[in-house]
Amino acid sequence: MLELNAELHLSSIADPDFVGAAVQHRNGNLILWMPPGQPRVERDTVARAMLGHAIGVPLGALPEPYQLTEV
Repeated sequence: MLELNAELHLSSIADPDFVGAAVQHRNGNLILWMPPGQPRVERDTVARAMLGHAIGVPLGALPEPYQLTEV
């Protein structure tokens, strides 16, 4: 089983279009920043997509209007 060093933090970003961000540190730790009050299904979907992308798991496309952007 793959063990992830991932943490979920609530973001203070007030933009209604913001649904989450992931930051992977050099030591491998992954921090997911998600807005407070986000619907459970949206949080689960976006978090799984970001985690999958970070560890290189091939996943299907996210439903519209969501997309992952790497910077």
